[in-house]
Amino acid sequence: MTPSDPSAPAVHVTDAPPPPGPDAPEPTHRQRSLGRQVIPIAVILAVAALVAFFVLRDEPAVAGGEEAEAVEVDYPRGPHNGRLLQPETEGGLALEVTIAEEGIPPEFRIYPFAGDTPVLPGQVDLTVILTRLGSIDTLGFERSGDFLRSTSTVTEPHSFVVDLIATYQGQTSRWSYDSIEGRTTMTDDVMERAGVEIMSAGPATILEGLQLPGEVALNTEREAHVTARFPGVVSTVTVGEGETVRQGQLLAVVESRQLVGVADDYVRAAHRLHYVEQEYERERQLFERRISAEREFRAAEHELEEARIALQVAEQSLVAAGIPRARVRALDTEPTGSRGALASLARVEVRAPSSGLVTARDVSEGESVSDSRTLFTIADLSTVWVEVTVYQRDLATVRPGMTAIVRSDDTGAAVEGRVRFVGPVVGQESRAATARIVLPNPGGRWRPGQFVEVDLATAVYEVPLAVRTDAIQDFRDFRVVYARHDGQFEVRMLELGVSDSTYTEVLGGIRVGEPYAATNSFIVKADIGKSGATHDH
Repeated sequence: MTPSDPSAPAVHVTDAPPPPGPDAPEPTHRQRSLGRQVIPIAVILAVAALVAFFVLRDEPAVAGGEEAEAVEVDYPRGPHNGRLLQPETEGGLALEVTIAEEGIPPEFRIYPFAGDTPVLPGQVDLTVILTRLGSIDTLGFERSGDFLRSTSTVTEPHSFVVDLIATYQGQTSRWSYDSIEGRTTMTDDVMERAGVEIMSAGPATILEGLQLPGEVALNTEREAHVTARFPGVVSTVTVGEGETVRQGQLLAVVESRQLVGVADDYVRAAHRLHYVEQEYERERQLFERRISAEREFRAAEHELEEARIALQVAEQSLVAAGIPRARVRALDTEPTGSRGALASLARVEVRAPSSGLVTARDVSEGESVSDSRTLFTIADLSTVWVEVTVYQRDLATVRPGMTAIVRSDDTGAAVEGRVRFVGPVVGQESRAATARIVLPNPGGRWRPGQFVEVDLATAVYEVPLAVRTDAIQDFRDFRVVYARHDGQFEVRMLELGVSDSTYTEVLGGIRVGEPYAATNSFIVKADIGKSGATHDH
């Protein structure tokens, strides 16, 4: 457009200075200031336009879906809209490469040309080598109409380096090109920071059945409620709630007057036995000399038996209080009537009956306690119960002996157990019964009160090939995992079988032993989505 162009629109600049002339008046101060401002504004606009051009040119197109918009592939195309591989020499063999997959397993269809003229497929000997991440496929071809068709399926993903070797009229031609999709590079350092862990696809045990909520509980069969054997006043407490104790460890000391009374009863019974034994011996001698009657001898014999029983009862009461039997039997030999020894027996030691964790302490120093009060509760946490909520509709399915997998979403821990008991009562409000699983608990990783998920197996499958269920992601119309080779991840389209919350059977798409992203695979998916998912044939 020139100033003389009649179609040019008129341009009006308010307060623009008039063109100079011999009679033109001098520009005013405002006009000179406006002229100085126009130049830098124009420069700024020009620079901004240039920057925007380069930014927009380099910005990748991103779709609003899960993957970025497919990258437009730019290469020569043939009459069937396939990739056209040009001849090495003028008039030589050219190939148009396509992959057909509508309604059929994917296959290469390759159309040969010489110049612009189609070549009979039977005149071309063709081999295609696909170099994938972690494997190489070699494809043979056969004639089918006006094209060569691969004799084996082109498995997904269609991500490989393609090498073609064709012989026509005694001349061998070679081509090579990249066809990459669903692939990204991720260093070990980035993987570690992102929490991406690698596992190998392989055999697994898969449970098919019910998924029910549960809660870890104390194994009350291995819980001890500790009391003092005699009432008294607590003088010492040596442990607190949450402490681990071993069997026989001292927990507390109780000063008990009742125990002194029991000890006094023992001393009295011992002294009486000594007296009765002497009386019995005297009556026996008199009876043998026929000086006393048999009735008096039998009465002395009966009194001796009662004295022995009374002493045994008193002795057993002291032994039950934790006093060694030898110490008890030494009481009646103490000097001065054993009163000093009796005073020392007022100390009742409360000891742990088993090893475990002190889950409750209900005693303080200086308190008066009875012999029926629970002072400590000790739980053996080497095993725990998992109490499972079984809804009424599932009660006919759940039975003792069923295999169960107990999982914690918080810790990621999972362990196998078996149903030991199914409660006979259905709650009026919950309309559910309780099933119980006994779990080994090494290291105390299962904590009472912890919520868990329980998979109850109605069927158990041993499958030769499986991947972690939470590793599976969506990619286009496929369910995939991301295999790792040489520092790169690439999609593996899977054909899936039975599954549970931990593993899913794989019928095809990944090899046994092939490494894949087992945790946080969504991060790999997002990284692949940034670069675009090319799928062009």
